[in-house]
Amino acid sequence: MSLSLNHAAVLQLQDGDLHALDAIWLTVLEGRVWVTRAEDPQDHFIGPGGSLRLEPGSLALLGAEGAARVRLAPLVEPTPRPARPPAPGWGRRLRDGLQAALGPAPA
Repeated sequence: MSLSLNHAAVLQLQDGDLHALDAIWLTVLEGRVWVTRAEDPQDHFIGPGGSLRLEPGSLALLGAEGAARVRLAPLVEPTPRPARPPAPGWGRRLRDGLQAALGPAPA
């Protein structure tokens, strides 16, 4: 089964289950899983609390050694926050603070 996610989900795995993954954060909650990635000569065995980032296009297989529970979350770029306008009166407070520290401005 191939998995594609728009939001995070918890997946319950049984021994021998196989799932194709791409562009996802994998975190093991319970049990032990293995991940085989294309172009990667090593298998990754991950226990509870462990995680693995699967980049877009990495194509990986996820398998379980016995029962396991994993959290899968899509890779998402954070949405930039719009800049906040300056608080009212900030210029006056800055000027007053500088005058207090440095003295009045020369005429």
